[in-house]
Amino acid sequence: MRFSVPKTLIKHISGEFTKAFTMTLVVVTAMWVLVSAIAVVRREVLGPKAFLLALPVMAVISFKYTLPMAVLLGASISYGRMSAENEIRAMEWNGIHIGWAIFPAAGIAVAASIVALVLNCEVIPAAHRGLDTIVRANIMDIIDRQLVRASRGREQIVFDTLTVDVKAYDRSTRSIEGIAVYQTDAQERPLRRIDAASARVVPGRLPGAVLIATEEPKEEREPKYVTFEFDNGVVTEFDPESGAIQKRFHAPAVALDLSDEEAREIGSKGMSMRQLGVYARSARRPAQRYVARTDIFERYALGVSPLFFVLLAAPMASLVRWKHVLTSFLPSLGVVIVIYYPLIAWAKVWGVENRMDPAYGMFAGDAAVLVAAAGVIIVLVRR
Repeated sequence: MRFSVPKTLIKHISGEFTKAFTMTLVVVTAMWVLVSAIAVVRREVLGPKAFLLALPVMAVISFKYTLPMAVLLGASISYGRMSAENEIRAMEWNGIHIGWAIFPAAGIAVAASIVALVLNCEVIPAAHRGLDTIVRANIMDIIDRQLVRASRGREQIVFDTLTVDVKAYDRSTRSIEGIAVYQTDAQERPLRRIDAASARVVPGRLPGAVLIATEEPKEEREPKYVTFEFDNGVVTEFDPESGAIQKRFHAPAVALDLSDEEAREIGSKGMSMRQLGVYARSARRPAQRYVARTDIFERYALGVSPLFFVLLAAPMASLVRWKHVLTSFLPSLGVVIVIYYPLIAWAKVWGVENRMDPAYGMFAGDAAVLVAAAGVIIVLVRR
């Protein structure tokens, strides 16, 4: 018996899926960018020109989540329409195996997963760095935003081994009320503390200011400084071994070298896979290693998710013969929302806390979707 490939059928289904996927990706990405843009505008960190430059970068960043979702919705809508109009039944009645109906979607999903992996591992981290460059016109923007957040939420600002705590901050005059600066060594043992009722933040390094470099000097980079001037500040120095107070004296101005602070603020999400791997191996603190390893496997897990989403959505939509095609995505979307993303969130929290190896935990969602897809495919084949 001669084996024949239904090329016309594959071409038809591929076209249907591609159109539904493309339209869905555009709509979902536009909605995601709109929400992100509103959040950025509310933070008041972008002017009109910078805002327009940031929009395409935010669209690229959104692909981390919108691409898998567009694949899911595209497969559900296209196969839901074919099922509602009895095209799936017609294939079966004409002796065409249901596998040929799912095959085009699976092929497109493999391609989408490859694209998603490249985006998650290299392109989106580069986009995060690009957005960070657009958002921050100069180094003072970093300090301003962090001090504003610290004064509103009483959060501490951390620069490597330096922690700054403030009570109130006036961004227009860059004046601080109630400031405490703590410095520790690499083992997080106390070295010194500065207390002052008020202080001023000055761009650049003032003559005579004590320099605190938050990273080892690099000859190729351009130093970027910000200086804290304390009003009647007091320095308390500690013995790092015993924690006992060694001496107290008047606090001089302190200049921070923040040349690498831009890369540090965006964290691991702005690192390429190579940089993230090096960081995971060389991080001094265990918590930093856990975060880096979790991020690595999260990129892989989300990157391959389009394949599993299609293996679930296409057969499930083929089984559901609902009259309203646009609701055909609800069953598969429900599985993803109720099972997949909660498992991803749970595995991420446990990975960061080192309660589960992220090499296994981050793929729990993909495994659950695959099991659900296998069950749906078995039902569809036996129908």
